Amino acid sequence: MYALRIRMKKKNNNFVPKTWIRNTMKTLRRTHTEWTYLWLFLLALVAGCDKDDPTENPNPPVNENTEEKIQVPDSIIDINKFIKEEMEIYYLWNEYMPDLDYTKQPDPFEFFDTLLYKPVDRWSFLTDDYQALMESYQGIEESMGHSFGLYLYSNSDDGVFGIIQFVYPGSPAAEAELKRGDLFTAINGENLTVDNYQTLLNNNAYILTVAEIQGNTVVPVREVQLKARKITENPILHCDTLDCNGTVIGYLVYKNFLSNYNDLLSEAFAWLDAADIDEMVLDLRYNNGGAIVSMQHLASILAPAQQINNADVIITDEYNALLTQYYTSQGVSLETCFLNIPPNLNLNRLYILTGRNSASASEALIIGLDPYMDVITIGQQTHGKYTGAFVIYDREKKHNWALQPIVFKYANSVGFSDFPDGLIPDYSGEDDLFHPLGDRHEGLLASAIEIITGVPSAVAVKSTDARFSGQPLLSFDNNRPRNAIPLRREKPVLMKRTVE
Repeated sequence: MYALRIRMKKKNNNFVPKTWIRNTMKTLRRTHTEWTYLWLFLLALVAGCDKDDPTENPNPPVNENTEEKIQVPDSIIDINKFIKEEMEIYYLWNEYMPDLDYTKQPDPFEFFDTLLYKPVDRWSFLTDDYQALMESYQGIEESMGHSFGLYLYSNSDDGVFGIIQFVYPGSPAAEAELKRGDLFTAINGENLTVDNYQTLLNNNAYILTVAEIQGNTVVPVREVQLKARKITENPILHCDTLDCNGTVIGYLVYKNFLSNYNDLLSEAFAWLDAADIDEMVLDLRYNNGGAIVSMQHLASILAPAQQINNADVIITDEYNALLTQYYTSQGVSLETCFLNIPPNLNLNRLYILTGRNSASASEALIIGLDPYMDVITIGQQTHGKYTGAFVIYDREKKHNWALQPIVFKYANSVGFSDFPDGLIPDYSGEDDLFHPLGDRHEGLLASAIEIITGVPSAVAVKSTDARFSGQPLLSFDNNRPRNAIPLRREKPVLMKRTVE
């Protein structure tokens, strides 16, 4: 579990007993200001000690309903121990964690959930498939390749319909000729409701009933068969220029902050720069976060040259007391600063399109740029995620579990942070799903063009909500609810431990 293994020996060359370590830990925890470094040292020591012979859990938990003892397997106890030790060190709100006996917890997911500081923490999670998690952060997913929103019919208590938001090229959804704005009403012949949509969507293959509006009625018109497969999802969904009344506007849709796409992002903005754009519209309406190095990269492309030359601060991290003290002692900077990387557009003004799912790295970019340039936001109030995470896994590969706890919160260069309700846009607007992304008649882009040029849009834009008189329910990526992706530090300098 640990990259650094420290061994202490007594005169007889035996390792220091674990019972001594545990007793010392209890004493040290009573004096919070003095135990920090010894804690780190002792945890590394425990990892380096030879494991005892496997034994059965001497105190299995009691099932309150049956009064029968539940035997927790040693493998689960090991996972629980891994969870508790890492959370005690890294979790931002570790001081609020309950002191639970991990040997008596039969379900690691439930155990992890009980450790979280709710309702503040809405984002920490645990997975038993570390490999799949890391592939997803490289844009590799087992997916049908469509993202969509679900809505409630206004004239029904439980009826639900979906609308495609976008489709990844080369995906099963693209091959089935699905596109933005397509409606669907049923899966495997069963109409969607508030009670069944989660079960119906939780499949790797299904038949989707596509519908269209005829008069005031939604009518099924065809069925398409979809089966998930591993695909690569390019987060740059659209990049183009628009000449609007003599003003050349650059437009780029960015879905997630993926660090392995930084070079491609640079190429896209180099192309926009060569097009001699006058204004820039960055579309983050579907961007639910990602890697901090990718946010830093994009911020450095967009910011004024003065901030690049000064290496000014974009955001500053705030950790728990333990990590803050450790980082300070090691001279580790808690600041993320602008980088001198090509291209730099040297913008003084930036228009950003936002949505309900704009979160984490998207919000960090907005508030990080705001002190240095005019950032105009158009759309919906953002998610409200001002925190970041590490991916913590077992480097010895004894198991495939990993946790991604919230470990820091961030603030911009003037100290702005803590916005749980999200960022309120300068101009309100709804997602217009009935025009393609990049179409100058699409609602949010049309609003940006109108603000930029001062020429009223000739298009009467109606939101999806208004057009159907329905209420938005959830947005989905790859049949899963679009949750905020934690602002992620991929390879922090951390006590030589298993974190990236």
